[in-house]
Amino acid sequence: MTRSVLAALIVMTMTLACAAQAPATTEVARRQGGGTVVLPSAIAQRVHQEVNRVRQRHRLKPLRWDGRLSVVAHGHSRDMLRRDYFAHTAPGGADFSKRYSRANYVCRVPLTSRSYLTGGENLALTHHNARFIVYSDGRKQPAGFRSPAEVARRVVVGWLNSPGHRANLLKPHWRQEGIGVAIGADGRIWVTQNFC
Repeated sequence: MTRSVLAALIVMTMTLACAAQAPATTEVARRQGGGTVVLPSAIAQRVHQEVNRVRQRHRLKPLRWDGRLSVVAHGHSRDMLRRDYFAHTAPGGADFSKRYSRANYVCRVPLTSRSYLTGGENLALTHHNARFIVYSDGRKQPAGFRSPAEVARRVVVGWLNSPGHRANLLKPHWRQEGIGVAIGADGRIWVTQNFC
């Protein structure tokens, strides 16, 4: 093999390797691994279903899906992915109420005749990585990548194990929610849940 052919093969291999490893802050329309395809919209719907299952177990009314609120939630998930942060308040200082306002979304949920809620937010950051079965002798066997249902369960269980997120999820005053999901090229999944 000549030097020029070898050099061309090395450059081509390096180019393919770099293309395959997109930066974490690159959003993907879907994530696939081990035959499992994960779409942001499928995760959002599964989270919504799981939230309502939990609320019904606690004798609370299920939340309606709000498309406009989902757009607000999706925008925040995408922003966190693209700017690589994880917080209720964006680096520029915008919190959920500012995001609602920018989208002309008005939320007023009455608590008493003199007070009301203006919305709420839960966040989650998880991964579409492979699951493993770990045996008593220490062996690990790959069990495939997380499905949308598994991702949703993991997200909602995480919220239920966090006192603030749990209180938000189980507030009896909420009537609707929007879920927004963004998936990074590295398999990280940002989930925003907005309430009204």
